[in-house]
Amino acid sequence: MKSVVAERELDFYGFYVREILGSRTVLPQHIANGLHDFFESFATEESILTHAAPAIEKALLRAPEVVLNDLISPLIKSLPVAVDVSEFLEKHLLKGLVANVKSTNVTIRDGAKSTFESAAKHSENEKSLLKVAEELLKQLKDAKSADQRLIYAQMLAIIRPSSALTPKVLTGLAPLVMKETNETALVAEIEAIGVQMIYSFVHGTALDAAIMKAFVQGLADKKPSIRRAWAVRLGEIVWSLNPEHIEQKAASEFLEATLAKLTPSFDEVVANAVPTAQTGLVTVAYVLTAISFSTIKSTTNPKLSDFVKKAGINKAILGSDTKPSFLTNHRVYSKLTNVEDLIWSVRAIAAAAKPLIEAEAASSDSASWSHAFFYLLTAASVQPAVKKEAKRALTSVYIKNPGLTSQVVIKGLWQWLRNVDLDEKDTPAAASKTGRNDLHLVVNAICVSKDSPQRILITDAVSVLSKQLQQLLVLCRQPLIARLNWITLCLNTGLDPKSIVEQNPDEWMEEVTQRSHVSSLRFLFSCFR
Repeated sequence: MKSVVAERELDFYGFYVREILGSRTVLPQHIANGLHDFFESFATEESILTHAAPAIEKALLRAPEVVLNDLISPLIKSLPVAVDVSEFLEKHLLKGLVANVKSTNVTIRDGAKSTFESAAKHSENEKSLLKVAEELLKQLKDAKSADQRLIYAQMLAIIRPSSALTPKVLTGLAPLVMKETNETALVAEIEAIGVQMIYSFVHGTALDAAIMKAFVQGLADKKPSIRRAWAVRLGEIVWSLNPEHIEQKAASEFLEATLAKLTPSFDEVVANAVPTAQTGLVTVAYVLTAISFSTIKSTTNPKLSDFVKKAGINKAILGSDTKPSFLTNHRVYSKLTNVEDLIWSVRAIAAAAKPLIEAEAASSDSASWSHAFFYLLTAASVQPAVKKEAKRALTSVYIKNPGLTSQVVIKGLWQWLRNVDLDEKDTPAAASKTGRNDLHLVVNAICVSKDSPQRILITDAVSVLSKQLQQLLVLCRQPLIARLNWITLCLNTGLDPKSIVEQNPDEWMEEVTQRSHVSSLRFLFSCFR
């Protein structure tokens, strides 16, 4: 039937131009995307340039409030992967989009950005993208409005990096960020720089001195929010690199110059963490902790290794009897609302897990590390993206040391349930506002499925999981933790519940007996009320 449709190609494009692009009113999504199958199967770069591009140019001039309310994106998103729209973006779309970024209508501005994003993600021609980037840099430099600079910077961050484009963008953005006065626009410009820097470090390209200077000044800025913005971008760059990339000269020199600038902010957080949760400065400490215990820890660069030791990060994350660690203090992380801040808290708590877990296991009453994870997994105010990251991170920590991690997590679960039952106010359980409702997420994170690729990383998995399931036997009762079934949990991990109990029934009875002491019974009965 392809030949039949191919013969009517002009009719399809004619309908699209007349009824979709020519609409005088905003169209619902199912109509705007109604020709998806046709474009996906029959559109080519040539047909788009010939039949659609001229009409789109005119429509952007005639009725941008309609066309940029998502009429162009469905066409671009429907195209086959092989169709490159770089020329379409450069010669037919860019001028109209740039003009509409200057509109006072928020819908038009946002539509211009989303349409550009669709086209940029479908573009790979380096020459065309370089011209697009040059035009955006020019517009960014000349823009008087902070809203316009914000969108132009966001557009630059979307463009695919390349050997020709990356130096051009970095050189163009360096002087602009140094004099940017609007904080929101500055964050977008820093993000655009970060995207290109990752490409530069991965390919071992030398970094422009102006960019290095911008980071050094930004990380030492007087405003905590500005320092946070630069630190987050530094963290994202390092987090995206492998240890071998860090070893290269360009990345090593950059980190040697910038990491030291994080120390004053880190010390400020350690000294008094609670207020820094409001200013955002605590995120700087999260970033430094996360990258120090992950990527930087794996490097052989002696200067970077010495920096981590001299900064006193190991000691700071453990806290003391009089001053809890900024990492595990619920009065700090429960004040965070920004997704980016919360994700960096997850990364830091996971990266520094080894010393924190060992300290918690050695203490009879401490559950601060496990409760930090429980809060990030279950709290009502924490966004789904953060919970997903927290579950992945907890599983990753568990895989590295399943025995000790499960011991600490299960001890933390019992303590959390006691906090809920006794209605203790100043606790992570109270701050979460979900009580025991979502604790099944915690248990599922440490009970790795038999079908999971990570399962092979657990040494002596059957023995470890058998002991763990024994400790979960009472906890998995419905009144204690909802939405859990112990037998289902066993089967999901690939263990037969009857077989593991029969191997050593006395130990299993001991687990039940241990949880049946008078003090425990009072707690258990209260949970059944």
